[in-house]
Amino acid sequence: MWPSSQPRTSKEVPEISPVQNLVGKMKQKRSKLFIDPVVQGSLAKRIGIHWMVFFGIVVALQFITTWMLNPVLSFRELTHHIVQNNGLFLIALILLLPSFVFDTVKMSHRFAGPMLRLRNAFRENAEKGEFKEISFREGDFWSNMAEAYNAMVKRVHQEIGRDTETSSNIQSDESKTVHLTSEKTQRIS
Repeated sequence: MWPSSQPRTSKEVPEISPVQNLVGKMKQKRSKLFIDPVVQGSLAKRIGIHWMVFFGIVVALQFITTWMLNPVLSFRELTHHIVQNNGLFLIALILLLPSFVFDTVKMSHRFAGPMLRLRNAFRENAEKGEFKEISFREGDFWSNMAEAYNAMVKRVHQEIGRDTETSSNIQSDESKTVHLTSEKTQRIS
């Protein structure tokens, strides 16, 4: 790094510390929690349902095993016994649900983000007729989709270039034909 009293020249290249490198990578992260609400919402709902089923099964198994060990206990005593012996475990399960959902949504950015970017590129192609290459963030799934899309864009650009050349050749041939036709017409007259 440079001391603040010395001016930098354009040829000097600053060293990038690991912290600055990490900050640079963090800037690439998506800022929204739900970038594709339909897909990510259904994933969050699904993980919530799975968690509730798991929690229900754990509680039911606790009731069954406790009742089997003490069949003379009333329902109230049974519930008290389960809460007393397993209350912290059940609270931990309840507290983990938001973490599970949040992590699932954040992880889904790795596939929902690339599909959103690809969908937006197709829309832009259809609406504006502009074919631009795309790139996905580091760590995203389906990077091969970006490569395939970019290969298609290159091909389209090549075809457009050929069409432009062919079009200019046709226009040139048409102007030559018109010129020759006008010369013949002038000779005949």
